[in-house]
Amino acid sequence: MNFFKKLFGSSTKTEVPAPTPNAAESPEPDAANHAARLATAECLDRHWQSVGTVEKDVRTGGRAAREDLVARLQAAGVGHVRGVYRESVV
Repeated sequence: MNFFKKLFGSSTKTEVPAPTPNAAESPEPDAANHAARLATAECLDRHWQSVGTVEKDVRTGGRAAREDLVARLQAAGVGHVRGVYRESVV
């Protein structure tokens, strides 16, 4: 039996208290979550701004820009593109 006690160190092992986490060392989960949400929002804002720019270019580019868009949509295999020719829908 002493062999196992020596092997596992249970006879000489003393309890060491676990260190308590310091609030200054670890960031709060809410702060990390908030930072991730802000980064995601900024990424989505950049995406939608670029989408808006493309739509504005098509609207102000006239018939040639709309025809180019229709050709690209048809090449991509998009089915219904008839609404692109109307002035109210771009």
